[in-house]
Amino acid sequence: MAIKTGREEGAAQVSIDRSKCTNCGLCAQVCKGAPLRMEQGELVVEQDRFFGCIGCGHCMSICPWDCIAVSGRDLSPEDMIPLPAREKRAGYDQLLALFMSRRSIRNFRDTPVEKEMIDKIVAAVSTAPMGLPPSDVEILVLDSPGQVREFAA
Repeated sequence: MAIKTGREEGAAQVSIDRSKCTNCGLCAQVCKGAPLRMEQGELVVEQDRFFGCIGCGHCMSICPWDCIAVSGRDLSPEDMIPLPAREKRAGYDQLLALFMSRRSIRNFRDTPVEKEMIDKIVAAVSTAPMGLPPSDVEILVLDSPGQVREFAA
C-alpha cells in the first residue's frame, strides 16, 4: 500500500543496478516507504513492505554510485536534478550571512520584475524540499500591482 498524496495512487518501483551497487546502505537509511532495507550487509528491495515505494526519490538522490532508479507515482529517473558538488554548497557561515543580509522592508518599486528573474526564482524554489514528497505544489506569481490588488480583494 502506498501513501496517497497529490500524485498517482499505488506504489512506485525501485530498480537497483547490482553491477554498480556497493551495498553502502545510504539508500536504505533514507527510504521512507521502507521497500529498501539492509539484511546481512546486502541491500534488499521488498516492493510490498509497509507502504511500498512512495516515489520520493531520496534513494536516487543520495546514491553515490547512481545505481538506483525509481519509476511510478509520476516519477522517473529523468526527473532527478544533480546535486551541486560538495565544494560548491553553502556552509553554515554562508547560509547565516545570507539570512542576516536579507531585509523585508516592503519598499516596493513602481517597476516590474523582469520575467527572466521571475523564471529564475521559480526554478530555484522548485528545488525546495517538502515535508512528505511527492506532493503537488503550486506557485502563484502576481506580476503586476493590479494582480496584487485583485488577489488581496
